[in-house]
Amino acid sequence: MAKRKTFYAVGVLMGLSLLLTTLLSLAAPAPNISAAQSLTRTATATPENVQAVNALNSLVSDSNCVAPCWLGLQVGVSGWEELQNWATTNLGRPLLQGSEDGKYLTTGGLFRRAGIDNTLTAIWIDVESERIIAANLQVENPSESYIDWSPLMPAQILDSHKAPDEITLELEESAGYLYLTMRYYSIGLFVLYGIHYEYTSYELPLNICVNLNSINWMRMWIQSEPIELSLEMQNQFWERVFSRSPYEFDLEAVSDLDIPSFVETISDGIDCFEISSYEQLSKLTHHIIPIASPMATDLP
Repeated sequence: MAKRKTFYAVGVLMGLSLLLTTLLSLAAPAPNISAAQSLTRTATATPENVQAVNALNSLVSDSNCVAPCWLGLQVGVSGWEELQNWATTNLGRPLLQGSEDGKYLTTGGLFRRAGIDNTLTAIWIDVESERIIAANLQVENPSESYIDWSPLMPAQILDSHKAPDEITLELEESAGYLYLTMRYYSIGLFVLYGIHYEYTSYELPLNICVNLNSINWMRMWIQSEPIELSLEMQNQFWERVFSRSPYEFDLEAVSDLDIPSFVETISDGIDCFEISSYEQLSKLTHHIIPIASPMATDLP
């Protein structure tokens, strides 16, 4: 009888313990990484470093960090020591020094250290002054990431940085894809978006949407002063930041919108607009206009 009572008591305790564990799990708040997801964003893999991902989500969503601020770092002011402290705090480890060509020290791979393989970063540090003078962020398929990139979408960039100095659209040779570029020469900010759109007819206007679901590639470049691009950089898509191709057109030339009305439209929550049909676009011609210096006072 004593053994039976003992087993009964143990069973009751185990049952209560299981019930308490279940209730606590239901009551516990969701981790930050889940809170960062939305109906329009899907995660494809478990991040290797949850703490770093949550820290980076917080940096990306910081509305007080506007150019020349870049993920909590001040381009043109922050130095190597501050960058190392930033990496240790947010990524849990210091950065590798990277490569040096006598003028610039470069390092990257910040987000990959947090298990985000679809994101590339690069930072240029002036060797003489030991200051960060340029930073680049490149994201593929931003909707399929544990980082919530919505704060860096066009509407949010326009909200925080207001009207850019230039907005262009560059058509690809194959229908269904184009690049939207917003250039802020005065603050050294350049943002590019690769956008999918539905091609239905050669004669009909093209409907372009600038939301997270339509953008499958983006690049944000911030610099405090012009840098000399190496031949390797020029061969890796960097020319799209500082020069214009024959297929790149000013917003006003291919739509009924100018820069002020574009900013107003997107800021009002209307994230789609129409541009000329392929039939009309084929009649336009454009020459390459090199931009000698992104910080030049005489804009092209």
